[in-house]
Amino acid sequence: MERAMKCLAGPALGTLLTVGLIAGCSTPSNGPAATPPTASPTAAVTTAPEPVTVTAGDTVTEEQAEELAEGQVAYPLASGERVVVEATAPLPDAVRADMVAAVTAGVSPLTSGFDAYAFAMSYTKSASAAAGKNVLVVFLSPLASFGDEEPHPIWITKGTMNPPIQATLGLEEQIANVEAFIAAQPDPSLWDYVVQTV
Repeated sequence: MERAMKCLAGPALGTLLTVGLIAGCSTPSNGPAATPPTASPTAAVTTAPEPVTVTAGDTVTEEQAEELAEGQVAYPLASGERVVVEATAPLPDAVRADMVAAVTAGVSPLTSGFDAYAFAMSYTKSASAAAGKNVLVVFLSPLASFGDEEPHPIWITKGTMNPPIQATLGLEEQIANVEAFIAAQPDPSLWDYVVQTV
């Protein structure tokens, strides 16, 4: 009888030990659940805004003016509108008219050649910067003279770099000088001019 008990105890004990080991390796039902791995945050991808598709002479909003293509600028008219100017294209009619009005108002009331010269030098710098291209200003200096002659009106051209264009008594001759000067530049398309209305 005792031998029989020993024989039964062997397998039974082995079974109990196996169950105990399995129970010890299992996770208790009331323990903390495993936390799934979290995805690492990805950096936001930013892309540059697409350039606005416009051409010289088009009117744009303030927001569109910030997205113009290379070589284009939005010229602010006195009316508050913004007109597209392209560096290699002639000045749009609206921009040219705006510049002519500014030059005419700035020079016509003046009574001395010095004041007219100073205004033209200042204005051509601001106009060229706003238009994104070289703008020459052709104006009638109210009182000037050649050598010992009596002072009289003469046509003068000024630019940001004080171009060597000879002053003349006649407007047509002055315009011919200006156009010859522009044609001689490495890239004439980057230049334009406006003429004071008298």
